[in-house]
Amino acid sequence: MKKLLALVLITTLFSACGLISETEKPAEEKNEIKEESTNEIADNFLDDQIFSSAVGTFNKERCGEIINNQRKTECIQVIEDTLKSREAYDKLDKSMCEAVENERYKENCITTIEMELKRIEEDNLKIQKLEEEQNKVGEILGEAISTKDLKKCEEIKDEGQKYSCRYSIISQKASEANDATICDEIGSPNFIELCKSAFQTL
Repeated sequence: MKKLLALVLITTLFSACGLISETEKPAEEKNEIKEESTNEIADNFLDDQIFSSAVGTFNKERCGEIINNQRKTECIQVIEDTLKSREAYDKLDKSMCEAVENERYKENCITTIEMELKRIEEDNLKIQKLEEEQNKVGEILGEAISTKDLKKCEEIKDEGQKYSCRYSIISQKASEANDATICDEIGSPNFIELCKSAFQTL
């Protein structure tokens, strides 16, 4: 009976030791996992920093310092796509956007160029319209002065140019009549003063 009790006791002790060792293993494994997770977080953080620096300076060589292969490939692609997009924009050539691999970058490349081309077209139309208006004013001004017709000056929309037209006609009229009071017919104080200054003597 004593031998049986001793055998049971020994078996129990071994079982207890086994349980202790089993409970200790997960703790060790947890520490290893925790250490691996911490290193992985640090690596990912550093990869992100290198990624930002490489993309910000368009330095593909720095992408090689990234540990994560997928992130490394993405870094190189972003730089290449950005450079291709910039070249396409500099030349305002939408067809060059087709060389961009990333679809969002490609769409943005095309959209940006289309917007810039539209802006340039609108600016050219404004310039063209302004030139046409200036040419028209020049024609009216020339005709008004040659015919001394003040009514022609009223066809000019711009106030400054309108009074410049009136000044040209009336100042000539005042000079021919040698009468400074005629200058008052211009209607603009600045032009009237300019007209009368010709009659001032030192």
